[in-house]
Amino acid sequence: MVNAQGELSIARRDPVLAQRQRAHLKAEGIELTEAGRVPLGHFLPEDE
Repeated sequence: MVNAQGELSIARRDPVLAQRQRAHLKAEGIELTEAGRVPLGHFLPEDE
């Protein structure tokens, strides 16, 4: 799960699972920012 800030929700509870989730996201072509967040703006629709 990715929270509203683009952070991996599991990261605080289980760093090992967070690494696994990062790997899955990367395998799906989703790159994380240097801060380890998903760039949500890339996935949100533009205002019309």
